[in-house]
Amino acid sequence: MTRFLAAIGPMGQPPTTAWLLFPGDPEQPAVMAPSLTSALPELHRIARGGAIVVEPALAARGAACGLSVGTWHEDARADFTAIALDIAGRASFSRIDDSALILRFCRAAAGFAARPPARGQHGPVLVIDGPGLVLPDRPGKIDGLSVQFNPGEAAVIDALRRSVGLDRVPQPFRLRDDNKLPVSEAELILLTDTLLAVTQA
Repeated sequence: MTRFLAAIGPMGQPPTTAWLLFPGDPEQPAVMAPSLTSALPELHRIARGGAIVVEPALAARGAACGLSVGTWHEDARADFTAIALDIAGRASFSRIDDSALILRFCRAAAGFAARPPARGQHGPVLVIDGPGLVLPDRPGKIDGLSVQFNPGEAAVIDALRRSVGLDRVPQPFRLRDDNKLPVSEAELILLTDTLLAVTQA
């Protein structure tokens, strides 16, 4: 089996990188090491003798280690995006088990952030500065579903930019009595469809 290698990093002090194989090992989702050279023995152990190809961003480092360049496939892209958001420390996705839903949401969020509609009311949706949006539970109220975009660690932003074209960390949440609550899968689907609708209007 050929495994696809992607990376998030360097992060922290001393700088280290998360080296991620897809399909990966559930018991060891990432190899933490400062360089591809130092990570490679453990990556080969996880790959169990199978071939490893690297994401295009790792082409030069991969070539130096005798690895060829592969192409992103949707499962790898979805899992990589979910891991990047987990590293960002956003609890917004804690109720979401389906990484494909997170990927679809992030693609819609990237389109919205790249071409944010004018601030104000767009049907039932309120577009706010940031950019962001609110889908109120009732007209004239702030409580409801919302999306905001936040800065993040450089390595996480770089990973999101490579996987889905985002340059900020999207944060979906339900606002209730001034508390930000994680969204359900059904709510994430609704927010995704709302982002697409507002962007394409």
